[in-house]
Amino acid sequence: MSKTPQKIGTNTELPKDLVIPDALKVPSGNVLKFALHATALFHFKWCTEADGPTCKYYGTDAYLFNDAKDVANVPYSYVAEIKVIDSTMGDEIGSSAPTSLTKSLLMNDTSSLEFKPITLVDPPNPEVDHSWALVEASNHKGTGAFSDITYVQVVNTANGHSPAKSEYCGKYPDGHISSIPAHGTFLFYKKC
Repeated sequence: MSKTPQKIGTNTELPKDLVIPDALKVPSGNVLKFALHATALFHFKWCTEADGPTCKYYGTDAYLFNDAKDVANVPYSYVAEIKVIDSTMGDEIGSSAPTSLTKSLLMNDTSSLEFKPITLVDPPNPEVDHSWALVEASNHKGTGAFSDITYVQVVNTANGHSPAKSEYCGKYPDGHISSIPAHGTFLFYKKC
């Protein structure tokens, strides 16, 4: 078994071959601090409405790792968690721009921050993958890796798109929650 992480942000380089859309560029005066890999479950609630069945975003459970290979050592490799902290719901993840809390899970790091997407763009495969995003950090608490974060880019997403237009549409009763696995890379920035 691998050693439990002692630090958040051991990877300080952009992913190889990553092309960040202009709409997601971080304002000048900010530099990459570290990159984290995320794995998540996006929850969607099925409802029957006058014009047919719908599937609305219902929250997220997400965990961050220092490196994608650390997923093999779950749950010992978690370095942080992300929780949606408002009740805003929408048709697809990101469409309602929920406010989320990112919080360290390490004993020697008490830092946390809130974030809300300010720009969303379609991923390369929008029929399957959730949106890429630029988010602004706020309401920092504690001391540690997240204390000085200004912006976060969510890129290289995989899966997590709403199942509303899938083959499952209309096959679930009102109130059924579908959970869709997703992955992505979070790039954390700080002031120069």
